[in-house]
Amino acid sequence: KLLTSVIKKSIIGDSRSKLQRYIFEKPMKSFGWGVALTSAIQSSSVTTSLVVPLVATQNLKLRNVFPFIIGANLGTTITALIAASFSSKIALSIALTHLIVNLFGAVLFMSIPKLRGLLLGFTKRFSIVITQKRILGLAYILLTFFLIPFLLITIHRQVSKGEDSVADIPSKVELIIEEKG
Repeated sequence: KLLTSVIKKSIIGDSRSKLQRYIFEKPMKSFGWGVALTSAIQSSSVTTSLVVPLVATQNLKLRNVFPFIIGANLGTTITALIAASFSSKIALSIALTHLIVNLFGAVLFMSIPKLRGLLLGFTKRFSIVITQKRILGLAYILLTFFLIPFLLITIHRQVSKGEDSVADIPSKVELIIEEKG
């Protein structure tokens, strides 16, 4: 614990208060920095990775960093838009859709503080549960990034064959689950 506090003070020092004051002081300022830095770096993963450790070590508060991450998410659409503008019309329409969806989400979460608070509250509770039962974190990742997309792709392929209607989806899901199980 002593070593951790010494490292925190030597690496972060008074940077914490400067970061708080110049970047994360107000939600819209934090949001703007997220958009700007991600647009410049062209990677929301890098931008987000810079602040996640600071939140994890409690050097910054999640509620102050959240608008920054939303901004980073919007900023990442700029890269796609630039790349798509030199490509096909389909690529440009996909990039514009990406921008619109992210812009809608940003406006929604930035303009309704209660909604932002609800999401942050859920995030804090979820992190407590995951800290206590790490297997649930693995289950969440597998479910969110593998199982659900796999099921949606499989259902889409089944429905796209043209033989089935949307009303047949529940029975198809049952058949798929029975076949896999």
